[in-house]
Amino acid sequence: MSAQTTANTERTGHLGAGTWWQGRSGLIVPLIMGAFSTYLLVGILTMEVPADADKPGPQFFPTIIMLVGYALTILLVIAYIRNPEPVDVDDELPAAAE
Repeated sequence: MSAQTTANTERTGHLGAGTWWQGRSGLIVPLIMGAFSTYLLVGILTMEVPADADKPGPQFFPTIIMLVGYALTILLVIAYIRNPEPVDVDDELPAAAE
């Protein structure tokens, strides 16, 4: 049998420490919101609307939700890029305890 070697790797900080992504984990929310708005856009574009549908039609409400979703996505991205969340630093606990 071959001898197994184990590398002793310890985290000395959180994963995003010192990178551009530090404090910007909140960008996941606008990513999900943008994906949902894109899903609505695809649904609106592929929707078969009968010719005798009354105005404003079945595409009206999803269009409003899609536009609001994209607007909130853009605003949230700008907010998280300009003002990243502060990282909680707890010097009492070592990084290995996480």
